[in-house]
Amino acid sequence: MLATIQHLGISNTLKSLIQPTNSRIFMLKGLMNCHKSMIMTIGDRIRALRKEQKLTQADLAAKVSLTYIQIGRYEQQKSKPSADVVRRLADALGTTADYLMNGDSQAVAATKVTDRELLDLFAAVEELDDQDQKMVKTFIDALVTKRRVQALA
Repeated sequence: MLATIQHLGISNTLKSLIQPTNSRIFMLKGLMNCHKSMIMTIGDRIRALRKEQKLTQADLAAKVSLTYIQIGRYEQQKSKPSADVVRRLADALGTTADYLMNGDSQAVAATKVTDRELLDLFAAVEELDDQDQKMVKTFIDALVTKRRVQALA
């Protein structure tokens, strides 16, 4: 991997930043385990997106022609929205109905990343084996770190 990093012209300082350390590996493993154990419901996704956009239940309700009480019921899993309401909620929250219903990761990426070429490349990286994925992640981390260090200088 260091040969690849040297080939790409990344400085020695950055090489030391991207070397895996026990604390980084432990942190990443913990995050991955936490993510796997979290299963979000449609209500959880509605709440998370609403809060991310700094909307109150009343704000969201107004956008989709419902009451804030009904939004609360959806968020608390006390009621399930109809297909039409899911579509309206998705539009109001800037996501897809598929994401609200299923939590589809590609739909999440599509709502955050607008560059289609990047989305296609990320999808291709997901098909690589673990070692190649790790190398891609390391390179991206090194490049982002390099740019952040340059911005500080």
